[in-house]
Parts: sequence; C-alpha cells; structure tokens
Amino acid sequence: MKWELEEMDLSGYSFKQQLSDLLLPTQEFYSTVNPLYLNAGGVYVLRSFDDDGQALTIPRVLDNDQDGILYIGMAKLFCHRTGDLARSFSPKYLQSKHQTGQRYWRDERYQKRYPYEHLKMFMWVSDNPGELEQTFFQRYLAKFGETPPLNRV
Repeated sequence: MKWELEEMDLSGYSFKQQLSDLLLPTQEFYSTVNPLYLNAGGVYVLRSFDDDGQALTIPRVLDNDQDGILYIGMAKLFCHRTGDLARSFSPKYLQSKHQTGQRYWRDERYQKRYPYEHLKMFMWVSDNPGELEQTFFQRYLAKFGETPPLNRV
C-alpha cells in the first residue's frame, strides 16, 4: 500500500480551548464558550505549546511534527468527551473515563517536555466525526509513520 503524503490542515478548526478550562466549567466558561461545545461533536486534537505560544516540535519516526500533536480523538458531544479528557489530565481529578491522561502522568518525561499548563484542545465540528477522525489519523500516519504519542496503538 502506498501512503499519500497529505498535510493535516490545522487551520480550519471550529474552536479551541486551553485544556485546563475544560475541567469543571464555571458560569463564566458557559457564558463565553462556543455554543457548539455544548451540543455538537466532531474531532478534537490535543496540542502542546511553549511559553511563547508556539507549537512544540515532536520528533516522530519519519518526520518532526511541528504542530505539537499529542492526541487525536473523536467526540459525539464535545462537552462530555473533552471534559473527561481534561479531568484525566488534571492532578486534582485523575479519573479512568479517558486513559490519555493516565498515559501522560505515568511517565515524567511527558510532563517535563509537554507541560500541562501549555496543553490546548482544538475542535472540528462534524456531522460524521468517525470519518473525520480517520482522515486525521491517515494523514498523520502517512506523514509521520506512527500515531500521535498519547494515542493507543
């Protein structure tokens, strides 16, 4: 099978949030959040940034990921799945509904290289989230030869 080298277009996201904002949303969060977060689903991508807001480069097998992608996931409803992911990353709310945070906390090198306070979630609204997620995965695999670091194999 020949892989096509297509770039993932990360510019067309519907909205983004700091990962820590998604823990236990406050009234202020609900008044400012994109309404699609509460009643839509799609694909979400967890990325890591430096102190200056630039995406961190992640070394991969075939190329360096200059977008800092740590995880690609799918949500039927963003407010449920991304909240579970955010709480799995929080030292206060470690839970097992989403295992990505557990993988992150098991290895101190993740925490040092990709600090929790610099993690951001980017979300793409889709009527067919499974298909969009597969597109993202296939493009990632074609370019880097492996899945994002915190996705399961």
